Amino acid sequence: MKKIGLISLVLFIIAMVHHTYKTDAKHMNPLDDMAKAMDELKIEMTGWTMTAKENSGFESDWKGYKSRVDKLHNKTLDFTWGKPEYKGETIIVKGTKKSKDGNITETLTISTHRLDEHYYSVLSYSMTGKRWSEKVKNDAFSLFSTRTSELFSSNPSFFSCISGKINDTMVIALSKRAEQIIHKFDADFVEGIHEETFVSLSAYTELWQTSLETKEKKMNLQIALRNKGKNTPVEVLIGTPILLNEY
Repeated sequence: MKKIGLISLVLFIIAMVHHTYKTDAKHMNPLDDMAKAMDELKIEMTGWTMTAKENSGFESDWKGYKSRVDKLHNKTLDFTWGKPEYKGETIIVKGTKKSKDGNITETLTISTHRLDEHYYSVLSYSMTGKRWSEKVKNDAFSLFSTRTSELFSSNPSFFSCISGKINDTMVIALSKRAEQIIHKFDADFVEGIHEETFVSLSAYTELWQTSLETKEKKMNLQIALRNKGKNTPVEVLIGTPILLNEY
């Protein structure tokens, strides 16, 4: 049964990697496109994230896993590393670094699942910030490109997300707000969830070259809006190709 479980995990990993959005680290225009769209729609930005993920493969024993973690530590001596977190059969190790001006926070995460004495690891590198300007954009894109080149052995999968809030007093349905955002990207609606206080839409735009397949349709844009009640801002999330943030 353990062997069957290991094979199933391998097949799941292959499927995940096959369907994951991939792009060149130099082409990070989606985040800038999303920032411009928010500005034009008068949505106040509250944060942004760029993430790269890669399947780091298997290690056959604890010694091999420990060696992988130590090598990453040695590559990133300027990061502050926390103690490992154990969640069942999963080990999570995180390292962080904040830029001197405080505009950019980097986070490295090694998430490792143990199965039948094999250790499967996924390496994730995220960069986050709250402000967006020409200087921040140039610094972020340059650093992100350098880090991903140094940290990942092959082509990682890339994700971008931006968050914001709408403070105006105009009573406009969330679905209408979502449609306005989709229109900004010249995107075609794919699927969605519509509730009174929450809307989530998936769409496809030709502005970006890459996409995912869902129900035989392409998608590379996700939007989520949530209204937490009267006199509170509407929360907005825009991501490509999918939203990694909880919403």
